[in-house]
Amino acid sequence: MAIGPGHTPDRHKFQVHVASSVEKARQMIAQGKGDDKAWFDDTNQGRTKTVRTTAKIYFSFFDPAGLAAMPKSAAAIPTAVPFLVVIGTQDPLFSQGQEYLFNKAPKHPKSKYLVVEGDHVSTPTIAAAQIVEWISSLETVTK
Repeated sequence: MAIGPGHTPDRHKFQVHVASSVEKARQMIAQGKGDDKAWFDDTNQGRTKTVRTTAKIYFSFFDPAGLAAMPKSAAAIPTAVPFLVVIGTQDPLFSQGQEYLFNKAPKHPKSKYLVVEGDHVSTPTIAAAQIVEWISSLETVTK
């Protein structure tokens, strides 16, 4: 499930804010210093701050070609696994539509793209009942 998805290290607009820190982490890893801690730039919902963590941890989260890039991870979902994306109409990713994330996952009859009236923060609360309904629809009866 991707509920109010928002971490987009693969998108140019996101990369602009963290490029120097991503390069710093990449260099630290290449120099064998991946487990060393340092200060790195972080951006979340338009707010920028610095965080202290290891270069490996930072890079795993901000590598534009890494597993934290949602389209890449969606494409790697096994074909037997349904996928739910819940997005609010006021969420920054809403304008990207189904193509950005949902359509990257393998097709499954139980997969669903759900749009609710909300923003990035309110989407999980607004969609809670529909999320539970979707999860319940996945249950199978075995005897």
